[in-house]
Amino acid sequence: MPNSWSIVDTVLIKVASRCNLNCSYCYVYHFADDGWRSQPGVMPKLVQQTIVRQLAELYNYQNQPFSVVLHGGEPLLLGARRLRELCAHLRSNLPASCDIHIQTNGVLLTDEIIDLIVQHNVGISISYDGPEAVHDQFRVDLKGAGSHTKVSNAIDRLNNRADARSLFTGVLAVVDPLSDPHSVYYSLKATGSPKIDFLVRDGNYDELPYMKSSVCSTEYGCWLAKLLDIYLSDPELPRIRVFGDTFRPILGASAQKEGIGTADYGILVIETDGQINKNDTFKAVYRIADHFENNR
Repeated sequence: MPNSWSIVDTVLIKVASRCNLNCSYCYVYHFADDGWRSQPGVMPKLVQQTIVRQLAELYNYQNQPFSVVLHGGEPLLLGARRLRELCAHLRSNLPASCDIHIQTNGVLLTDEIIDLIVQHNVGISISYDGPEAVHDQFRVDLKGAGSHTKVSNAIDRLNNRADARSLFTGVLAVVDPLSDPHSVYYSLKATGSPKIDFLVRDGNYDELPYMKSSVCSTEYGCWLAKLLDIYLSDPELPRIRVFGDTFRPILGASAQKEGIGTADYGILVIETDGQINKNDTFKAVYRIADHFENNR
């Protein structure tokens, strides 16, 4: 068994390098790294097969389960047929202890895709920023139109399927520090999702996150502090990852995901051409910042 530092916890597979939305805060398309332009639009079948084979080898090597997350761009651009084939291939080569998830913007979610995630027990998380005015300010399509109605319909479609409701694992919201945390929280809670994931905007020293006045200013921290007060006054609490991972180190435990605390978190990102990189949010810093040294 390998040393603990080498344990992989999550493998994020970018099955599509393009997206059907044009969210203004996206670190993939609106920051320094434009490597997506040279990537295949969707992951070729041969690359998929090679990845699945190597994931089986990874599991046998480390003898510990990991999560596989189908990501993008927008992973549903792969299409239902190819997505079904990939999920079937993953399920037939990995043990049941290895979870499979899809992180999607929800716009392309159809009953056919819900059928295949039910068939292969694939969890699904949907990006959703809350009330229409908040969501549609930034999460727009390629023509600049808001996506809130389509995403809300996708969430309803998922919740209306009794066989799929348990596969709805979370909503992911990007924080707008000018928004009302109360309306955002209750809008997200109303989705029925058991978990809410809040992300602050990406940025760097040269290009600070949206509405952040200086490197040391606390606009996002103040917004999250207000959210925490609202959250703790709610008698029926969904899970909020950023709070759980903030409290765990304070209480002497380890954070479970990247970005908070000093615990090792083994994540690999596989691009549509099969290249393996580090956490791809590094793309917000400079071109190929997410590459391993031997990839450069």
